[in-house]
Amino acid sequence: MMIYVSVPNSNELDTFLTDRARKKLEELGDVIYNTSVQYLLPEEIKEEANCDVIISSWGAPQFNQSYLQIFRKLKLYVYLGGSVANIVNDDFFKAGIRIISGNDIFARSVAEGCLCYMLCSLRNIEKYSTMVRNGGWRERDFFNQGLFNKLVGLIGFGAVSRHLAPLLKSFGAKVKAYDKYVSSATMQTMGVEPASMEELFSTCDIVSIHLPKTPETEKTIGKELLKSMKDGALLVNTSRGEILDENALIEELATGRISAALDVFDGGVMDICNPLRYLKNVLPLPHMAGPTIDMREQTALELISDIERFTRGELMYNEIIQSRAKLMTR
Repeated sequence: MMIYVSVPNSNELDTFLTDRARKKLEELGDVIYNTSVQYLLPEEIKEEANCDVIISSWGAPQFNQSYLQIFRKLKLYVYLGGSVANIVNDDFFKAGIRIISGNDIFARSVAEGCLCYMLCSLRNIEKYSTMVRNGGWRERDFFNQGLFNKLVGLIGFGAVSRHLAPLLKSFGAKVKAYDKYVSSATMQTMGVEPASMEELFSTCDIVSIHLPKTPETEKTIGKELLKSMKDGALLVNTSRGEILDENALIEELATGRISAALDVFDGGVMDICNPLRYLKNVLPLPHMAGPTIDMREQTALELISDIERFTRGELMYNEIIQSRAKLMTR
């Protein structure tokens, strides 16, 4: 079996394919590495065209007809990233190629990040740490909260929410969720109560957003929903900034009535003049909920195990089927 690692030669690649991961991969077949610092263009591909398996990562081009015509022997595509929505299309699946990705593995790490953001926001960690660094100390009465017994609403019940829900329940939190594509029975088997989006925004102490970015979900959350949130409620967003109407969010946060932990922003990198950088009731973060750096090797090892299962004709744990790929964030 020939395996082509198309990921450019970089430090990023080394964080995934560590010595241990490379050794495990090279036991499965002949491995060709991309020695360039960028993904190869179709006209630059030579012996790599004969591969059975391709491994790619963030920044990979969409596997369109140009690549399908070149990689005629390809059977399995391995994506070290999460969502494959920008990698595959209908032609890819029509060609009978299968794909696995780190999406569910990443989800564990993002769920941990969400929990961290909630706790940091509720306990005002940034405020009190800054106070101490500046030579101050807390008053006898200090203002923070905990996660125990809170009502938490999850907007979207995909991979991240399914890992986050049991973490929240370990704190005694009551968890409700909304997802138009997930059945009530599925939620209930995990001890999660189904609810409408309107109910979650108007009743929950914490609302955490986990919708994929698609044309259908852009600006789903606007002024009306934000205004319906309880006084003192916390909004957490680790999905995509475009899910929210950012202007409406800024307007509501400026009242001081609610707070937010935001890992993502409209347009990606937040502009230096964006008020969300400076509002005291916002914990702004540079899109780093997950995966943490130590999860990259784990992602590679689990996907390499799936390659091994593929060669034996067994079920791959991280396979993404066509219907699921279409619902993933872009």
